[in-house]
Amino acid sequence: MTAPFEMPPARDFGWTLKATPSTGFEIVKRANGQFCVVLNHSLLRGVTSEMLHWWFQSFANLTVTLDDTPGYEGVAVPAYLLWHPSDHCSATLSGDLGPGDAARAGAKIHIREAMQFATYGLKYPVNTALQIFYCARDGWAMGKSVPILGKAMCLRISFKDVVKDGRTVGVHYHYEVVIGVDGDNPIARALNRKITGN
Repeated sequence: MTAPFEMPPARDFGWTLKATPSTGFEIVKRANGQFCVVLNHSLLRGVTSEMLHWWFQSFANLTVTLDDTPGYEGVAVPAYLLWHPSDHCSATLSGDLGPGDAARAGAKIHIREAMQFATYGLKYPVNTALQIFYCARDGWAMGKSVPILGKAMCLRISFKDVVKDGRTVGVHYHYEVVIGVDGDNPIARALNRKITGN
């Protein structure tokens, strides 16, 4: 069961989130109760894969002072709150960190957020520590494992530069999260019902 937590006060940083129709979204379900959510951002203009690699290494420890945003002058705001100003609560790194306390494979990240908080409140909370499986120039992966059965949740993000006429014009960003364990047997199906609530 997810432990309760409180979201930070409402935040208005002076910008609006990207429109959801610009993102490809799909849910794929398996007969054993396992399912996968897939998101695709076709082109993040002005962004490179090197920038995204730095972001995933750094965001949990990064704060930004928004001196040009009314009400936030001189206030250090955690970058995780800037990433999504209504759904995100906190992200904390621990374990085997890289130089400068950067995220890397082998470390852990504890994420607290509430999916679509403005609409559903704390109906869909996330409050869990995840193992970082992969953190490299082409992507990021994290999740949880169950003894003997393997990974019970795995989130994978991959990104690749989009090059036109020899110049990087942006990056393609692909995100998928698989919930539930693999296998089609009574134990896997029962565990997946417990994990997914279906």
